[in-house]
Amino acid sequence: MLTFLIMVWQNYRGNKYKAKRAEYKGRSYHSIKEAEDAMWLDDLLKKGEIKEVKPQHRIRFFINDKHLWDHLVDFLITLPDGRQKYVETKGFPTSEWAKNKKLAEALYPEIPYLVNPNEKELLK
Repeated sequence: MLTFLIMVWQNYRGNKYKAKRAEYKGRSYHSIKEAEDAMWLDDLLKKGEIKEVKPQHRIRFFINDKHLWDHLVDFLITLPDGRQKYVETKGFPTSEWAKNKKLAEALYPEIPYLVNPNEKELLK
């Protein structure tokens, strides 16, 4: 009974950012916009515009061989020429996310970190 009440309370209060979870091809996404981006990227994949899409890609942050923390970026995209790009779907930035973005750009400068990119920006 207590477990049921906890589950009901969690569903009642919802996401603190008011994002509604969505599903696409059996995978659960944190927001409807993120699921829409997954559909868009899947379409680009089918057209051969991109080579690979990895959703919820884990970026590991190490400094001086010490693991600090991990950051999940919404997608890691691989282009046909082998270049990779991080793609993040954001409704609005948070301070924690901004810190993770800056650290990813500093530790992995060879991989551009794109936020809500359009097709031209993604494929260039």
